[in-house]
Amino acid sequence: MKHKQIDMTPKEKAKDLIFSVVGLSICKGINKEQTKLLAKPLASLIVDEIDLAIDFDWMEVQNLDRQHNYWQEVKKEIKKL
Repeated sequence: MKHKQIDMTPKEKAKDLIFSVVGLSICKGINKEQTKLLAKPLASLIVDEIDLAIDFDWMEVQNLDRQHNYWQEVKKEIKKL
């Protein structure tokens, strides 16, 4: 079974993360203007945490590089949105 993020392009994943942050913000009662200010920085922070969490010990170097590159591309796409 493939992981969801591998099935998405970096641009699609960036939009997915932004949408998730916006959805959580709305559920917590944060207004639209605050949500706009928070969505991109929070999504970018999520990507940083995922990238840091990649376990260097168990992952093959080739797969590790691919994962790291994927998340860096997602972060670039977040900035473009």
